[in-house]
Amino acid sequence: SAGLMMAFNGIGLLSPDRPAFDVLDALVSGITYPSGWLQQALRGGDNDLVYAVHAFPRYALDGGNFLVIAQCYPQNLDVVKDIILTQLKRLLNEPLDQAEFERARDSVIVNHEMNLETNFEQAASAALNELLGLGYEYDQRYIEEVRKVTIKDLKRLAQSCFQSWLLVETVPDRQGKTS
Repeated sequence: SAGLMMAFNGIGLLSPDRPAFDVLDALVSGITYPSGWLQQALRGGDNDLVYAVHAFPRYALDGGNFLVIAQCYPQNLDVVKDIILTQLKRLLNEPLDQAEFERARDSVIVNHEMNLETNFEQAASAALNELLGLGYEYDQRYIEEVRKVTIKDLKRLAQSCFQSWLLVETVPDRQGKTS
């Protein structure tokens, strides 16, 4: 199989845009579940172009990135790459459906709350958030901030993050050499 990873500009862990970036992730790739535009375009309906596809933001204290990864047959690699770029360009060039946007926003909230179901998860998250400088109460603020995210926020982030990318492809040796 062939693999590809596309790295786009992202935002830092402490950025006030983090809730909006998570909603953008939910729209494009289903946040932590296999759904979203990439899944629909590459595996949905009659499409069966990839073994796997997913996108996710990587946050760091001094910056971040947005990664898209996919694995497919080598002969599908160029088509898969074009479809991924087409889906991301939708954020730049097309109006977003309000109902689809609201589902993405709601899925971020549900996912966040599911990750805090136990006392241990809540304590660990509060401790880590405090250590990182977000504050122990960040989980409650985060949900409030996600609810404030607008389509305009997603468009602004797409403009700043999805204009250029770094592409890494892995393709098997087509001559069948073994070592």
